Amino acid sequence: MKQVLTDSALRGLRPREAPFKVTDGGGLYVLVMPNGARYWRYNYVLRGKAKTLALGQLPGNKAERGARSAPSREGESESRGRPAAGQAD
Repeated sequence: MKQVLTDSALRGLRPREAPFKVTDGGGLYVLVMPNGARYWRYNYVLRGKAKTLALGQLPGNKAERGARSAPSREGESESRGRPAAGQAD
């Protein structure tokens, strides 16, 4: 029986001491890491051999937001007080 992975259910996932999976029953699952990162994975069989396809990180992770916003904050503070390129004083 397939279980639907809803947005609210995925946002409500909390990290544990060990990585764990939340599956939909059809091979698709979210791997939740102890640091809070959540990764989409898909298990399938090709020519009799089991494989796992990494589909990417679930958007909205705390770690992902921190990594993206830190460089933008640095660039923002450096550009304050300087005229934009192409503008004359």
